[in-house]
Amino acid sequence: MRREAERRERLTRAGIAEVQGRCAQWLAVLAVARSATSFHRHVVEGRARKKAGRERSNAVERLQRRWRFHLIPLRLRKIVRGMRVLRRRVFWWRMRQRILIKRRSLLLLGEFLRACAEAKNSRRVKHFRYQAVKLQRAWRHIAVLLRAQLQVALG
Repeated sequence: MRREAERRERLTRAGIAEVQGRCAQWLAVLAVARSATSFHRHVVEGRARKKAGRERSNAVERLQRRWRFHLIPLRLRKIVRGMRVLRRRVFWWRMRQRILIKRRSLLLLGEFLRACAEAKNSRRVKHFRYQAVKLQRAWRHIAVLLRAQLQVALG
């Protein structure tokens, strides 16, 4: 009977030790599962956050693109209107300049010819004609350059 009791006691201790070992193993599995569950939750939440962020940024990009496509024609119209006004003003400025230059040169020429007529010196008139031709050639060359620059500037 004593042997029987000792045997039962040994079996009970062995059973308890076995149960405790299993509990320890399950505790390790539970700890790993808990950390894996929290990691999984963070991964899923991160994916959802990234997806929502992507959707928001795509929506923002679409809005910005549409706004740009709205602004570009408006700005282009303003530029075209400004170019028209600028061309008109440059044209009238050029016309006034031509008139002023012609008047000045006419007055200067008349004054010079009057002075030459009084002096009756034909050599001076020939020299003046030579200088005038040189000046006209230079002015035509400058005018061509200015017109080319103006065309480039006005587009």
